[in-house]
Amino acid sequence: MPYTRHTIIVLVAFFLTISNVKAINIDTLPCIDKVYSNLFKSVRMHQSGWENSYPVMNLYSDNPLLFSFDQMDGQAIDFYYTIIHCTHDWTPSDLMFFEFADGFEENEILDYEDSRNTIVPYTHFSLEIPNRDIEPKLSGNYLLIIYSKEDTDRILCTKRFMIYEPLVSVEGRVNEAPESDYRKKYQKVDFKIKHKSYNISNPHNNLKIVVLQNYQWDNAITDIVPSFLDNEYLVYEWDDKFNFNSAN
Repeated sequence: MPYTRHTIIVLVAFFLTISNVKAINIDTLPCIDKVYSNLFKSVRMHQSGWENSYPVMNLYSDNPLLFSFDQMDGQAIDFYYTIIHCTHDWTPSDLMFFEFADGFEENEILDYEDSRNTIVPYTHFSLEIPNRDIEPKLSGNYLLIIYSKEDTDRILCTKRFMIYEPLVSVEGRVNEAPESDYRKKYQKVDFKIKHKSYNISNPHNNLKIVVLQNYQWDNAITDIVPSFLDNEYLVYEWDDKFNFNSAN
């Protein structure tokens, strides 16, 4: 099977100083996709114009990410949001807001629409990232935080998204697992990173590779080292490291 071309997401974490957003305790905040309020339904985040995509954005792209949700219970509530920069392993980084983003640290979600002629009333909220009030300026992992104006220490929803720079490229393919006992149930992922125009002096320490199946983090494969490397490619082809249940 021929290789297909994709884009790798290179996440770079910096270590400076972090600031709290009002009463939200960012230091202990789990940086995960989670809805904390039963008023929130249909929470989604994706690339604008591509509803089935994962919330990953090219730092230099004009196509924003779109976050949306439905607030049940009729009357709309004032919702606010902020973003924080995270490390490669999804913990809050030490960067202050002005170091990773331009604009305002806290903003209100102003784009909403009430439902019409529905059995259960709701209000649909939507938010684009970046927008005129906030714009990330570094690549990396980010967490979007939604909270109410009246209760800033109560987080209502958190959502992961990522911003990358196209510094290298990836060629990848999916094969059957090599061992006969796994062949019918598992698929093996092989890929290689082309980095000829971008120097990676120590890939074991400088690269943090994550392989996801269907955008799921619960079975993500991490701590990955290359099986072969040279001045142009980092090759990741292991018989037993990148096997995913194919659910066939």
